Amino acid sequence: MRDVLGIKDWSDLPGEKVFEYLHAYAEKFSLIERLRLGTTISKVRRNVDETGWDVHIGDLGEVVTCDKLLIAAGLNSKPNWPDIARDDFAGPVLHSKDIGLQHASLMSEKVNRVIVYGGCKSAVDAIKLCILAGKKVDWIIRENGNGPGMMVEVRKYGVHGARLIGRWKDTLSPSIFKTSGFWYTFLQSGQSKLGSWILRRVWAKASTAPLTMEPYKTKSANIEKLMPETRE
Repeated sequence: MRDVLGIKDWSDLPGEKVFEYLHAYAEKFSLIERLRLGTTISKVRRNVDETGWDVHIGDLGEVVTCDKLLIAAGLNSKPNWPDIARDDFAGPVLHSKDIGLQHASLMSEKVNRVIVYGGCKSAVDAIKLCILAGKKVDWIIRENGNGPGMMVEVRKYGVHGARLIGRWKDTLSPSIFKTSGFWYTFLQSGQSKLGSWILRRVWAKASTAPLTMEPYKTKSANIEKLMPETRE
């Protein structure tokens, strides 16, 4: 599957390449013909023999029966709009999840100035997109929220960060699927004082290291406002 992308290892991964990979994966493993897109589920209930499930699709009367049912509706599929009055604003208003669908109108020459509301990754992505397109961007982060998210420099000294942390950090991360073996006993079980100390030190360093990189290395009043907040 890695050959599908057509890019070198550790290169930047644009969104369209992610789409190409997922589409090729779905084709290779015959997932596309098993998908139902643009549909709604009106009802789910046990079937008559009570060994499986009847899934009622929309208002068409179609019922799909299955042995196992997974509900994966997602936590972020519905936009969470801020409580801001927009009745007297004539310009376009869109959620970050719709940028792909409304990309042409957002990038139009008629749009000179964009206001981005929010402090985390999707806001940063939208801001970068607009700045690269020559738009003037105002960034608003509400004071009573969680503050700005941490921005991590992808490359350090020309080396992609995933090369350094991609594998070994899994050993340092607790998992419900790994509750035995040397590394679990040493680091996560609490049975080794040395292992627990190492784990605390590593993650404390990981929490502060990005603040020594860009954009935080550039000192300015605006960068100070973007410093991640710590809360007890």
